[in-house]
Amino acid sequence: MRHTDRMTKLKRLKRFLAQVIVVATMTPAAAISAEFTAITLPGGIVVEFAVVLPDGYSADREWPAVLAFPPGGQNKAMVNSGMGWWESEAKRRGFLVFSPAAPTSGLFFDGSRDLIGPFAQALLDQYPIAGGKFHVGGISNGGISAFTAALDHPDLFLSITVMPGFPRDDDLAPISHMKINMFAGESDTPWVAQMVRTNDALIALGADVFMEVVPGAGHTMPSLAGPGASRLFDLLP
Repeated sequence: MRHTDRMTKLKRLKRFLAQVIVVATMTPAAAISAEFTAITLPGGIVVEFAVVLPDGYSADREWPAVLAFPPGGQNKAMVNSGMGWWESEAKRRGFLVFSPAAPTSGLFFDGSRDLIGPFAQALLDQYPIAGGKFHVGGISNGGISAFTAALDHPDLFLSITVMPGFPRDDDLAPISHMKINMFAGESDTPWVAQMVRTNDALIALGADVFMEVVPGAGHTMPSLAGPGASRLFDLLP
C-alpha cells in the first residue's frame, strides 16, 4: 500500500473515532467531589476548573503540576470522574492538579482548543508551578486533549500521560523531546490500534515512550485510579 493511501485511511479512522468519542461517557467509578474555581480569560471567557493542592501546600515555594483534561463531554461531572485518577496520589506526592471543564465553545481538542494556551498561562500567573511547565494528562477525550495541548504548546509541557488517548495531528516532532506514557485497555481495540501507531511514530522520532495494554481492561481502567495512580506518577520525569 502506498504511503499516501495509508495516511488517507488513518485520517479517515481518526475522523471516525473523533465523531464517536465526542458522545462517549465514562463510568464515574473513581468520581470525587472536586473543589471548583474559575478563571476569566482574555475576551471574557470563563473556564471553571477543579484544583488539587498537595499536603502542606504553601505559595512560598514551587510545586510540580499536572494539567489533567477530563473524559467524555468534559463537563464538571466528567472533571469529578477524571480527578479520581489523580487526586490522592497528587496530594501525597506534592503535586498541584488542575482539571478544566470545557466551556460552551466545545471540547478541548475541538472548539475550545484555542483556550488551552491562555488557560495554562493564567494558571502560571496565579500558582507557583515548578519551572513554569506542566505535566499534561487525560482520559479518553481528555487524552486526545492532552496530546493537542502538548502539540500546540510544546514549550509549556514536560510530559504526556494518557489513559487512553492519541494525537489527531500527524506531525509529532514537536513533542518528541517529552516523556510520553500511554495506557489502553486490552479490549478497547480501536484505541489500542491508534495508540500503537502513535507509539511506533514516536519511537521512530527518538522519543522516550512507555505504552502498556492493560490486561482485561476496557475503555475505562479503574486499576490506575486511586492508589493505582502511583504507577502514573512513577513514570513522570
